[in-house]
Amino acid sequence: MILSLLLAQLKGVARWRNQAFIQSKIMFAEVFHLSGNAPEPWSLMA
Repeated sequence: MILSLLLAQLKGVARWRNQAFIQSKIMFAEVFHLSGNAPEPWSLMA
């Protein structure tokens, strides 16, 4: 019972961290685009 609760929490944290990672990539892409030296979109997706 407690173990499954802990696992669910870990999954939630992993999902949140992944979301934050994607968010920061989007933010970097916007900054690069605004500064006029945008890298190729697929290089950001790697």
